[in-house]
Amino acid sequence: MFSLPLNPFLSKQDFTGIYLPFLKQYKHLLDDIYFTCRIPPFTQDAMGMVIDEKEDKSKLIKQALYIQQETGVAVNAVFNSPAVSPDLANLELFIKHFQPLYREGIHRITMIQAHWVSTLKHHFPRCHFKSSVVRPVDNAQNFVDYALLGYDVVQIDRHLMRHQAELKNMAKARSKLQAQQGITVDICLLATEQCRGLCPVREEHYLYNVHRQDPDSPTYMASTLCQQISCHQWQDQDPAYRLKVCDLPPWKKDWDRLLQYVQTFKLHGRDDIGLLMNSLRIIKNFDNNAEVLDEIKYQFLSEHGIKGKKKQQWLKKIANCQSQCWNCNLCDVLMEY
Repeated sequence: MFSLPLNPFLSKQDFTGIYLPFLKQYKHLLDDIYFTCRIPPFTQDAMGMVIDEKEDKSKLIKQALYIQQETGVAVNAVFNSPAVSPDLANLELFIKHFQPLYREGIHRITMIQAHWVSTLKHHFPRCHFKSSVVRPVDNAQNFVDYALLGYDVVQIDRHLMRHQAELKNMAKARSKLQAQQGITVDICLLATEQCRGLCPVREEHYLYNVHRQDPDSPTYMASTLCQQISCHQWQDQDPAYRLKVCDLPPWKKDWDRLLQYVQTFKLHGRDDIGLLMNSLRIIKNFDNNAEVLDEIKYQFLSEHGIKGKKKQQWLKKIANCQSQCWNCNLCDVLMEY
């Protein structure tokens, strides 16, 4: 149901007092716990966290294995650097360095390199593979292609939450694969995004982070590029920016509607404690069958009058707007009221 991150910056007190007890209590809703894994050739990833010390890399792996042992929830090692070439030398290097982790019990992998999946399944037959959010699938044909390449879970593009017609196609393709070829591949959607739909600089954002080597230099979201050219500038200048961000509405019924098409929601917080805590609240609210899951977004919408008829108008539009803001000004109009 939910794919939840492990944040390496959690204090010992928060890990033992909040995070681990939460995982034990809500494990029935957790598909996996994904975590940053640093082994060659993946020495950096798209989130931008620099983890240099060997002991820190080892600590993260040990912490993930401890979580898996204590809770019974599978952990998922993330390898998502777009700067790593899919050449055979890197494949052999990865196989060599992943073997010890496989023996220790890490049997889930988020792998950006689609070229490698069938070979990795041969070397690691117990492994379960998820595609990377850095190269998300955005149509039914590509979903089928990824399934046939060997992925067990396909991460689809976040903007598809605003393209219900294509989500229906993907669900249909998934059923067809099951019926005709006996292949069951799940669909995962990133639910708690902070970016506008169809962001024009998303790939540059990822490249900036994977080439960042100095732990004291800013990640993309704290960089001048973000502050003055993209995300934060748009947020400062566009009053309707929060309505255009490609994340799920805060109400549970909208999450339930999307569960007709997807099997798992991926939640944010791998490098941000605040986002992680919000993800925990979303899961807790879901389990309690609360009307509102994301209390932060709900508060924003309420404060800006997005309720009643305006709320229904907005929800109806974004179900299939495909983030084509050039041809629509509904979000701008709603925020002007």
